[in-house]
Amino acid sequence: MKHNRFNPNGIPDYLKARQQWVVWGKRLAQGSDALQKDGRLNKIPFNPRTGKAASSNKPNTWGTFQDAVIAYQSGWYNGVGFMFAEGDRLVGTDLDHCLNATGTPNPQTQDILSHFENTFTEISPSGDGLHIYCFGLALHCGKGQQNKWIELYGKDINGKRSNRYFCITGFCGRLFPRKPSQTTCLQSLRVLGAKCHELLISQDIGISKLEAFNRLKPPVISPQAYEW
Repeated sequence: MKHNRFNPNGIPDYLKARQQWVVWGKRLAQGSDALQKDGRLNKIPFNPRTGKAASSNKPNTWGTFQDAVIAYQSGWYNGVGFMFAEGDRLVGTDLDHCLNATGTPNPQTQDILSHFENTFTEISPSGDGLHIYCFGLALHCGKGQQNKWIELYGKDINGKRSNRYFCITGFCGRLFPRKPSQTTCLQSLRVLGAKCHELLISQDIGISKLEAFNRLKPPVISPQAYEW
């Protein structure tokens, strides 16, 4: 992914159809990465149609999937991004630095992945992290209180949103499903590991938040080996 950070064929159709796309890291020279002073990739988002700055709370600064693909392929941007938006029902989980040099997840990450086997998951642009996409509501958005390498974004049970986008890649380390899953939310989205002290609650229309929470059953830990 050093030279190509985006695989359009790996993106679920549900995400492709939404006009929530941006590009990130505007380059000073075509084909040469835009970097921060510390050497890390510049991830400032830009409107793929106009080349001007994009904002997570201004949908008119986003574009279509095709807009983003064309802008990225021009060679003037580091990568492609997807904005979480009102009405998309998505929760994004960002797991930082959770894969070793061979792409193997650490034990905590294996535990988390066992709850998300049936939803779209990709390797992050760094190559050592993961993004998980699924339908639902977060009990808490932002960085984990106990484990700050875990971040949740989307809409919480109080109706508040976290204005955030993911630097999306479309690179799957194993054969994850090609679309976000509602089934995963309804059956498995209860806890991101007791270690994290961060909960996800599924969207259950017509009953109270407390009832929805009480209906969720502890997820079953799968003994499946993870091969990346």
